[in-house]
Formats: sequence, structure tokens, C-alpha cells
Amino acid sequence: MARKSQGKQAVAASTAAPVKRTAIETAGSSGPATTLVDDEDTNMEVDDHLGIGDQAPNRTATPPLSKSSETLEDENDDGLELLGQGMKALVTLVQDLRQLGVEDLVLPLPKIVVIGDQSTGKSSLIEGISGIKVPRSAGTCTRCPLHVLMSESEEGSPWRATMYLQKRYIYEGTQGPPFGKPTAARAERATKNRPFGPWIAQTLPESSLFFKTMKKTEIPEALRLAQLATLNPGSDPARYLPGAKDRAGSYTQVKFSPNVIRLEISAPDVPNLSFYDLPGVINQAEVAEEEHLVTLVQNLVRSFIKDESCINLLALPMTDDAANSTASKLVQDANAQARTIGVLTKPDRVQIGESMSQWLDVLDGSKFRIGHGYYVVKNNPNPEVNNLVARQEEDQFFDREPWVRTLGAHKDRFGTLNLSHKLSKLLNAHIKTSLPQITEQVQLKTTQIIARLNELPEPPKGNLPLKILEKILMFENDLARHLDGGSEKYPFQKHFHAAALRFRSDYPEGTKPIQEKAASDYSISNESHEAISA
Repeated sequence: MARKSQGKQAVAASTAAPVKRTAIETAGSSGPATTLVDDEDTNMEVDDHLGIGDQAPNRTATPPLSKSSETLEDENDDGLELLGQGMKALVTLVQDLRQLGVEDLVLPLPKIVVIGDQSTGKSSLIEGISGIKVPRSAGTCTRCPLHVLMSESEEGSPWRATMYLQKRYIYEGTQGPPFGKPTAARAERATKNRPFGPWIAQTLPESSLFFKTMKKTEIPEALRLAQLATLNPGSDPARYLPGAKDRAGSYTQVKFSPNVIRLEISAPDVPNLSFYDLPGVINQAEVAEEEHLVTLVQNLVRSFIKDESCINLLALPMTDDAANSTASKLVQDANAQARTIGVLTKPDRVQIGESMSQWLDVLDGSKFRIGHGYYVVKNNPNPEVNNLVARQEEDQFFDREPWVRTLGAHKDRFGTLNLSHKLSKLLNAHIKTSLPQITEQVQLKTTQIIARLNELPEPPKGNLPLKILEKILMFENDLARHLDGGSEKYPFQKHFHAAALRFRSDYPEGTKPIQEKAASDYSISNESHEAISA
């Protein structure tokens, strides 16, 4: 019983300890907020304890453009400060659980997912929220999921980034674009049992280090190369490393991949945050042979947004009718409207004199209603523009008509900072809601493992190596006796000799055996088998 008892204790400690530890760290010892999740009043107490207020930040408090560059450097350089403020313990817990594999074994963990059709301003939205520059030149748009994990390091430590290639799916399709090959294109199509077409899920996902850097400016190029490595599953990823001698070109074996690029960023005063950037939903394939890609990308988005723990950021450009959004349709099909935030992008490209009535209806909730309403953000499409400067330009943009008077009732929903504040509160609430479910599922899994441990026989006592050696010698002696034969207890030789005589009688020398003869006619009797087995 000693080994099973130790196994039970190990299982209980390994599964319950992370949740308990973080719960204590989050609640602290400063007052009545002693649990992470309870009723509404307790949630308010935890909010207060974590420093999350109910008021949105004042948009007009953004520093003016006239501030010196030294002052701008002292200000927060990106929107992540607000997004992760007051949630360090909670988000760190979720990241720890994800690294332990809880998401694969128990249930999905809270996460933020950015979705939208292609060319909806999704990349600019991500840069505005996170401050991370992503590749946006022609042919380098998001073609595989990007998972960004940010964690706060000790004061004085340098900014660091580590990039991993996660290989959860194996590519079993054609070795190259199926242009002009209808048969190959059909083989790439998604089915009910294979939602990602030629991409087959592995039992044990792989993760490999791709790149490390201490310079922010190297991230866009590293992401571009990591994506090329992911889109060439038949090639060695080392050929796409920055500075590689045998650098591969820009050719891609596939157009899209469900495999994830994970980017981990560590720096002082960087909030703990995790979010996914998914490929833009395709409305129409460039060529007929690539129609399968439309379904593949849509199935990829569905696989993320179907989880109840997922907060969806739905990007909709104000240059198009919201009814034309395929990503919005996917949200509706998944019944995920209640946990979706709409983000209206490109407000500066609305034609002069165009009526804003349709967007007023959207903001009012009269049309295309979703759970958390809509926000409007204005980002600078120039990737060279500093994120803080872009936020200042955004603030000035919303300080004029029609945003001040015509749409003034919704001013708390204009700007990236207001969106970040809302997103922070939602992520906080989702984490607190999910923790009791995670605890329950971990305890259930622990009970199941303990039950399986109890089914194991009692371990032998005494000198185990000696006992194993004794069993091996007994087997060796019994096998030798059977081969030697010569007694009723060991009749192997007798039965073997009889089978050989029958074979020679039926097939004299010079003839060939025929298949009609049953193999059982020449088999050794069951008595020999039973004797050997005994």
C-alpha cells in the first residue's frame, strides 16, 4: 500500500497546489476578499483589492503631442499596461496552468482571441492593444495562429523575447500548391472527421525553440521567418532562422497552417497577458483550386471561438457593411455573441458626407447586437509610428465631429485605451469564473487517477531484483524442459515429431504444398501449447 499511497499524495499535490497557491496570492491578507470567486459582492471586493475600478480612463487625459521625447519615454509606451493592470496573480495562474497542460487534459482556459475578415485592420488593432509590431507587408499577413504570452520580470532585468514553433498537426497533403491539379485539391478539402483537411492532429504535440532576442526591432522579421517555417512543414525550420547560412526563400508549401507560433515576452513592468491572433477569414479563394482554404480557415476560427472561456474581439471595418462580415457570421453560428466585443476599425476612411446613422444603430445595439457592445478605434497604418504617438493621434481624431456631438453619447467607447480597459475587466471576470470549474475538474481527474491506482496489484515485498531474477530462471528452465521433451509433462518433442511425419507423408520430396490443405493439419496439439503456457 505504500506505493499507492505515495501515488495518491503526489497526484493530489501536483494538481491542487497551483490553484491553492494562486488563490492565496490573489486574495492576500489585507481584508475580506479571501476567495477568488463568490457572489457579486465578493467579485467587487476582489476588483477593489486588485486595483480595478469601475470608471473608464479619461480619453482627454492622453498627453498632448507637444510633450518632449524624454517625457514620452517616461510614459507607458503601449496599451498593455492598462490591459493587465491589477490582474497579475490571476493571469499568471492561467499561464501556469496552460504550461502544465491543464487546457489539454481538463478544460479550455480563459483566453482572448482576435478575429475578423481579411483586410479589416486586425493587425493594427493588435499593435494598438499590445504594442507588438507584426508583419503587415504584402504576402506576410497572418497565415497561422500567433499566441502571445507576456510576463512581468524583476525590476532591472532586460527586455527578452523567445519564439517557439508548436507542432500539434502533421501535414499529409500534397508537396506544393495544387494549381491545375483538381485531384490534389480535392484531397486537401476539409471533412467532418478532418476539419483542417490534410492537417492531422498528433497525440503528443511538439514544441521547439525557434528564436531568442533582446531587441524589439527584431520581432517583425523573426515572426515573418517563423511563419515561413510553419508554412513549409516538409522543410527543416533551421533553414528559416535569422542569419541562417542556407536561408530558404519565400516559397511556401501551404498557404495556411493550424500550427501555432508562440511568442513569449518578458520585461519589467509588462503585465501578464495572453492572447491569440488568428488568420483573417477568407471570403473567396484567389483560384478555384484553393477553395478548400476557405473552409480550412473558417474551421480554424470555429475551433477557438466555440470555447465558453474565449473572449472574442471581432474586428469590423467601417468601410464596409457589418452584414458582410463572415467572421461575424461564424460568431453567430457558434452562439458566441454574449462573449464577443465588436471593434469598429478604420473610422478615418469613412467617406465625407456619408451618413453615420448605420453606425449609430450599431453602437446603440439596434443592429447586430452582441454581448459586450462595440468600440471604435483609429490606428495608424504606418508600422513605423510609435504606439504612444498613434494613441495621441487617435485621441485628437475623436475630439472632432461626428464623434463629439452626433455620436457623443458613446464617447466612452472610442479609443484603444477605453477598449483595453473593458477588455481587462472582461478577462478578469472570465478568469475568476473559470477557476472554480478548473478546481472541480482537476479534483475529478485526481479521483479518477487514484481509482486507477487502486486497481493495481499490491507491490511484491522483499528483494525485488532477486525475485525478478528467480522468475526469469524459472522460465528458462521450463522452456529448456519443453524443448528436451521425453515425458508426459513435457510432450512438445513428441507432438512436433508427429506433425513433421504427417507433412512428409502428404508432400513427398519434389512436390509443392497446395493451399487447400488446412494449416491446422500440421499444427502442434493444444496439449503442447497448454503445457508451455503453464
